[in-house]
Amino acid sequence: MPGMAIRRMTLRWGILALFVLALLFSFVLSPDDKILGSTVRIFYIHFGSAIACFAAYAISWVTAILYLARREVHYDRLSAASAEVGTLLATCVLISGSIWARVAWNTWWTWDPRLITTAILWFIYVGYFVLRSFLEGDRRRQASYAAVWSIFAFADVPVVYFSDRWWTSIHPVLFTGGSVNISSPAMVVSMVLFLLAMGAFMVDLVLLRERQHTAQDRLNELKVRLRADI
Repeated sequence: MPGMAIRRMTLRWGILALFVLALLFSFVLSPDDKILGSTVRIFYIHFGSAIACFAAYAISWVTAILYLARREVHYDRLSAASAEVGTLLATCVLISGSIWARVAWNTWWTWDPRLITTAILWFIYVGYFVLRSFLEGDRRRQASYAAVWSIFAFADVPVVYFSDRWWTSIHPVLFTGGSVNISSPAMVVSMVLFLLAMGAFMVDLVLLRERQHTAQDRLNELKVRLRADI
């Protein structure tokens, strides 16, 4: 146990170092954008949060499928934890996107396909948590229904990603023909560093929430046994 705690602390210090390095590159070494100026720095956080959000939802999707296939409750815990972290990151995406929109488009919100599909994705996963809360009394039923919801909810993730290609959108397209639409190498480094930092933060937070779900399940089992003994 002490060794595990040390490893976790080392990981968190590494994540903090990544964030510090990312901030150094984005605010000191990375130049301003030709069009957006210094506000391009919001993009680095926005992009890193978005990719980490998609990755968290993908983990929730995969573990939901594994739960339905194997009926092992730890897959449900991991699926729930990943959905929670993904929704937290989706909130960061919406907030940072709104701030960026205010600077770039002079409005906090516009009915752009990318923004609309992202907001829909957020509400779908909020519905996932509402479903879980309604079924707290029946653990197996809760896990089964939540797994099905998670599988269908993930279908909106590729819709969000391709929305600016499928419909007319003013949202910037970052990748075109296999290349990145960023001119400065320092800007690319800033983007990659924030992506790595947000990804590592996502993994650490998912594992933390999974452990908390495990502890909660054990506590609930103990409560049931105590009631039975009484």
